[in-house]
Amino acid sequence: MSDPASILAQPAWLWGLLLIPAVLLWRHYTRPRRQIGKEQRYADAHLLTWLLGTQDSDADNAWKSRLAWSLAWALLLLAMAGPRWGYEQISPFRPEAELVVLLDISRSMDINDVSPSRLGRAKQEIEDIAARGAGIAIGLIAFATTPHVVTPITEDHAAVLHQLPALSSDLVRLKGSRIVPALERAEQLLGQRRHDTAAFQAHQVAR
Repeated sequence: MSDPASILAQPAWLWGLLLIPAVLLWRHYTRPRRQIGKEQRYADAHLLTWLLGTQDSDADNAWKSRLAWSLAWALLLLAMAGPRWGYEQISPFRPEAELVVLLDISRSMDINDVSPSRLGRAKQEIEDIAARGAGIAIGLIAFATTPHVVTPITEDHAAVLHQLPALSSDLVRLKGSRIVPALERAEQLLGQRRHDTAAFQAHQVAR
């Protein structure tokens, strides 16, 4: 049997189903009850409902309304629980994931519309990725008009951080920033990494 947590986003909402029997019991014990008195002297028991203006269908209607409320409440809770089918929990930063960071070092990155500058803020973001990305292999490409591989994809985050201080717009001779060649170079790095990994695994199996 499947775990409810695997098919419901928020299964805790189902605890609200306990309110249904509680409310039904409360309504049952608090409903007004007619006191039968001297009217019994004037009519038989099966005629009293007509004499007093009540019918047996009132009880049926009450139960129908309670059933409708219970069904509506259960459907609302089910919707809030978030049912899902064909769901698989994945993480983009799973162990052994590969990540290539593209760092723009063109002259426009020296603008200080953010503190300390666009380039400085980008370096801080890379430092955060390296600090929190345990189990992730990181590669770094610096680009302006042309891309340059600063570090290949590696689990040695210290090597990536070691290269950051030396990256600046002073290394760029031509003005401009072209992202497409950098993306193509990153794709090449990822493809080479996967090829090397597959070759290593095949070698291990062969041994």
